[in-house]
Amino acid sequence: MMNRGECFENPDFVEYVRLLRRLHAMIRSGEDEGAEGDALRDQMDAPSERLSSAEVAAVKGIAADFHTLSGESRAPILVDTVESLEVKHAALAARDAGRWGEAFESLRRCEPYLSAANVAYLRGAIWLAIGEDDAAHDFLEHAAKLGAIAPPSAISSRT
Repeated sequence: MMNRGECFENPDFVEYVRLLRRLHAMIRSGEDEGAEGDALRDQMDAPSERLSSAEVAAVKGIAADFHTLSGESRAPILVDTVESLEVKHAALAARDAGRWGEAFESLRRCEPYLSAANVAYLRGAIWLAIGEDDAAHDFLEHAAKLGAIAPPSAISSRT
């Protein structure tokens, strides 16, 4: 399991995740196949070579999370169980304690029990807590599209 110090405090990990976020945005808009997409992939090579095996595993989970922004449908929500409620609470507690990797992993485990909108909102909240505003915006915007919250622009204009 990744922890905050192992991943999000590593500049190579942070750089790779930021580039990965940009790549997924390009994929969603269909702009990843040209020279700009190739250049971005090349840019990702250097930081990826300096990631630990735990960080590579974390990146795979984050890549899957970014893929959910494509809006593709998923399986219906399952009925909550005692275990799923415990996992949801663990995800929120990990987020509140700054254990980002644990928060993401717990959220992935309870994802079948939450609406896609709530999952996107919670991912956005975790990214916001980490301080990665662009990733947070992507997930909060997706949550807004799915009807979970007001769009991020509406939220920031009220503060």
